[in-house]
Amino acid sequence: MIPSNWLKCLILLLALWPSGLIKGAWAQAAEESSRRLGIQISLQFLPHQEKLLKTDLDFLKTISSWNALSQLEKKTMDLLTGDSSELNQWLRQRIQFLLPIGPQLRIQIFENEGPFLYPYEDVFPQEMEDVFTMENSQAGHLMSNSGVAYYLFGKRRNEILSLNFKNHFPKLKSDLLVLSPRIGIIHVHKNTFNYQNKISVSGREPADRLQRLSFLFHEGRHSDGHGANLGFYHTMCPPGHDYTGRIACDTPSNGAYSVSALFLKKSLEVCHACTEGHKETLRLTYLDSKLRVLDKNILSPEEQEQINQYENEMNILGHQLLGAYSRSDEARIVLLKKSLQEITEKINQIKKPINLPKTYWKSEPEVLNYNHEPESD
Repeated sequence: MIPSNWLKCLILLLALWPSGLIKGAWAQAAEESSRRLGIQISLQFLPHQEKLLKTDLDFLKTISSWNALSQLEKKTMDLLTGDSSELNQWLRQRIQFLLPIGPQLRIQIFENEGPFLYPYEDVFPQEMEDVFTMENSQAGHLMSNSGVAYYLFGKRRNEILSLNFKNHFPKLKSDLLVLSPRIGIIHVHKNTFNYQNKISVSGREPADRLQRLSFLFHEGRHSDGHGANLGFYHTMCPPGHDYTGRIACDTPSNGAYSVSALFLKKSLEVCHACTEGHKETLRLTYLDSKLRVLDKNILSPEEQEQINQYENEMNILGHQLLGAYSRSDEARIVLLKKSLQEITEKINQIKKPINLPKTYWKSEPEVLNYNHEPESD
């Protein structure tokens, strides 16, 4: 998420911080260098958090190639095959830096020496806070794509922001200019590492890693888009939805929740190291993400109340099923699965979903073309 007071704090920092001349060519060279290094993890993370994120990214390189993608699945993530190489490339194009919530960046206004023009200069996404977020119904806010927020802030003011990362990434010798939402700055909330967000006790099993990687893919999508669809922002969930009144839903069929759902669905199909119990938990996360994509008709309050009652029953049965898996109680597993199927059929009878037309936003990001040569001696 972008915490509720972040933009206000950012405005205050920019107003009070003394501006300085940043050499644009040096800043752009630093950005190119950072991309060659891949996704970088801040030194400000606690050691065990840094190690966990690093091993998660290493795990992505070992994921088996996905089963064949349908045309709609390819369209959702702009993929061809879904092999580990393509998935790594997809993520690295959209995420460069992982930082903890807390230690702030040094932010300045770049004193440009020449004219520049933002693409789609008078076109902005809807005015909302907290629209580039990944959250969990149990663990709360998890990650935030701050890069797109910085870019949008600069665009609204028709200024270029410059960021100093030295306290996070000592290898970067120069400041970075925020010239695109794909600068890829992701803030990772401490909730990401809390016990509520662990599937296994250790938090290091394949299913745990897939879940955290799905959060990163979700945030990666927020680095995309242009004009009115910049950042693939979330929208308010409508009346009758499980998340009514919260900015936790997506309008497009290729938004951030669709991306995280597809990543989980296809990765689960080939996760032979995942236990059945862990797979059940990941499927719940997958279903939660799918629920947030507004591609179905909305039910009446009475219909939704009946479904809520059934889903509460399913939640209880789901926990009982996980316990049965842990005890290898086959008879109990069969009985609970049958009960879950019966309730699912009752819910489907009520829903009778009417599919709405799918909408797909173009993923090409905005890029501010600004070249500034350093002064000669």
